[in-house]
Amino acid sequence: PVRPLVPLQVRVGLEATQADRVEVLFTGVQMDMGTQRAGLAGDGQQFDGQAMLPVCTTGAMTWAATVRLTRRNGTLALPFHFNVPAK
Repeated sequence: PVRPLVPLQVRVGLEATQADRVEVLFTGVQMDMGTQRAGLAGDGQQFDGQAMLPVCTTGAMTWAATVRLTRRNGTLALPFHFNVPAK
């Protein structure tokens, strides 16, 4: 499970395309928690990095993780939602 203040390994693998750059932006869904950015290092198809989410003082939190692929012909953003239980 994803927990606040615990390093989170992030891996993005691409099959049908390549990217020059990949980053993941984490934003709170119910509450503004700022934007947490994780830049990933990779070879065009496999990207890895690390992120850490802050603690939500109200308890459990739903986060949106948007994977942003930067390619020669533009940028593609893919959103995912997930829940983090209270610490």
